[in-house]
Order: sequence, then C-alpha cells, then structure tokens
Amino acid sequence: MHSTPTAHNTQNAVSPKPARHPRWVVPAIVAALVIAVVFILLRMVGISIGGGPSSNDGMQVGPVSFGGTRMGNTEPNYINDAPSVSDDKYDYFYLEKKSGICRAAKDGSGADVIRPISSDHDHIIDYFSLDGDTLIYRDIQCGNSTDGNALSIHAMKTDGTGDREIWKAEDADNVVPTGVYVYDSKIYMLTYTSNGSIGSSTGSSYEVLTMDEDGSNQSVAGTFSGDDITRKFITPSKAYLFQSVGSSDDYEMVGAQNFDGSGRQTLYTAADGAKVQRLYGVGGKLYIDVWNRAADTMQVACMNEDGSDASTVYASSADDDGMDLYAVSHGSLYLFGYSLGTFELIAVKAPLDGSSATKLPGTLPSGNTTINEAGDHLLILSNDYTGGAVSAYTIDFDGNKLQDYAASNS
Repeated sequence: MHSTPTAHNTQNAVSPKPARHPRWVVPAIVAALVIAVVFILLRMVGISIGGGPSSNDGMQVGPVSFGGTRMGNTEPNYINDAPSVSDDKYDYFYLEKKSGICRAAKDGSGADVIRPISSDHDHIIDYFSLDGDTLIYRDIQCGNSTDGNALSIHAMKTDGTGDREIWKAEDADNVVPTGVYVYDSKIYMLTYTSNGSIGSSTGSSYEVLTMDEDGSNQSVAGTFSGDDITRKFITPSKAYLFQSVGSSDDYEMVGAQNFDGSGRQTLYTAADGAKVQRLYGVGGKLYIDVWNRAADTMQVACMNEDGSDASTVYASSADDDGMDLYAVSHGSLYLFGYSLGTFELIAVKAPLDGSSATKLPGTLPSGNTTINEAGDHLLILSNDYTGGAVSAYTIDFDGNKLQDYAASNS
C-alpha cells in the first residue's frame, strides 16, 4: 500500500495508507471500496523485511530468494500490495481499461487479456504471485445494492486457464485477507478479524493462515492481537509490524516478533514529531520511509535488520510535497509525490551511493499509481477504481518510457 482500497496502501487493500494533505492521492490503496466496518478498523500495510535480492545492483526475475526461501514476488512489490508480478518473458497485472488480468510481453509484442473480469461489480485485483506456471492473486469484489462484498483468493495457469477460487470470505465472516504471500510453493495469508465494533480495534485479531496452492491443508501458523499493533507484514516465520506509541494514532515504531508471540523486539523508533510511513527490506538492509510532520518533509533511514547502524540515505526538499518511497531497485531509491506549486505527480531517483537525486522525465498519472519492479525495467500502473483513466507502461531505471501496455492490442 496500498495499498486496502484506499482506492491500493496500496494500498491499500486492505492496507489504508494515511493521507498527509487533502490533495495527496495515495496510490495502491484499497480500503474505501470494501467493507466499511472492517476498513475503518483496519490499519495495515505490507512491511517487507529480510533477504530479498542478494544485492541492490539488480533484481532476480520471478520468485526471489528470502533467506533461502523462494518467494512468489519481490519484497517491494509485496509492500505495495503486489499489483503486478513478472517472469523473464511477461509482466502480469490487472488493468481496468481492458477489464481483465493481462499478460504483457516484454519483447513488445503486446498485452493480452488472459483472464476477463466481469464488469458486473467493481474489482480490485492484486497480491499477484508466481510459482512456476501458477499465478495466484486476490480479488476484492465490491458489492452493490443487491448483494454484498466478496474477497477471495484465486489460482490459475499463467496463460489464464484453469482459474479456481481457493479461498473466500463474505461480509458476515468479518474476516479480511490483508496480505497474500507465496513462500516455497505455500500460500501465507494474513487475515484480520473484526470484533464488529465500529471505530474500535479492541478484541480484533490477526491470523497467519497457510495452505497449499489448491487451497488444501489449511492451518493456522500464528495468531496476534493487541490494540497497539497496527500494520503488519509476514515472512515464513515472523511478523513485522508498525505500532503506535501512547495515545497517538500515528505509526511511530517498527517491531518484529515470532508467530507464537515470542521474541518481540523494537527495531526502530521515530523521533518526536515524525511518523513511519513504509518499510522495505532489500539486500539484508531495512529502508524506512519517515515523514516529519513539523517540517512537512520526508527522509529514508537505512539500517541493518536488527536496527543497528542506522543512517539517513535520502531527505526530501521543501519543494517536494508528499514524497513516499515505492521501490528499492538497481542501487537506487524510487520515490514519488506531488511537486509543491505545480501539483504534478513526479518521480525521483535517489542513488544509494550518495550521489545527487534526480527527477525522472515527465510526470506520473494520478490515481492509484504504483512503481513496480519487473526485472529489467519498472512497471508503472494506475488503476482508478472510481472509473477514471488507467495507465500501464514501462520505464527504464532512468525514467525513460519503453512500452505502453494500455495502448497495445488485447
């Protein structure tokens, strides 16, 4: 996050990402379009920690290594609610304009709809993962006046055949799958269970549910509760979380704990007046996006996985309003936000070697926009769930436009 529709914290599906300004359109968020009670209570976003690519010099294509564990997507993509996934030949994503899940060829031969999605309801399709020739995704189907919302997990072949629903929750269940990850060919689903009281998280809980890719062999790997626990991300053995401090609703601390609740530790605490926005784990390092409310600026802190050796690797200027970190790839941070004065959505590349940050060419489409890792390029996606324009195009690591998937034949 989204993303949860904050209409992906992208949201943020179920991952609301707080807005700092009325004009700030937070990408990748999916909360506002789904179950009202749950999304008022839910305050989650994916938090990616640990191994990931072996270095910041490049990204492995397809499933990557997480401390020896094969992942179904990259860590930065998972934190953005995984609106896309890539292998060595194709990028996979949902495009509202084409009314379906697309498979776009990296050689420029076009983007084909491999799985049409019914237009009877609004859909938010995200948390894509790959495992061999299996494509896994989450479908949030927003209801209308005659029926309710439905949240489900699907699996199909990478050519779009054999689509099957392997898990489903209805409104009455008060259960929302807030994160879906694939580790070593097993699905790990983080679910949030509402206590049914609007405006209160007391008594609500989180579960880590594991299952095979056909939905069989379901078991609970861990259960968490606590009014101070807000946003979470899971690995095969740990939960990483944002927490509030005292009576504040802001996320000021980053912590970790084992599935059984043991080994709980604080990894990072923001300074007074600052707020933790996002957390990435790449190459054995943690990158934390922190907003300074008083100065209305942001910075990115980098540290070891245990929280040691912290330093600031990027600080925004007063001219860049609402900057947020959205990718760590090929030795650089990629951020975007609105430029103060012009209100244009711009992207910034900040090399980790300490050289000067640069604005990428052009502007980004407004809406639910994400920057996604796709191997040898970056994929820009914008799905406007309110019915507006949509975009899907690729850029190189210097921001030069490569292919326009939304304009290609389907």
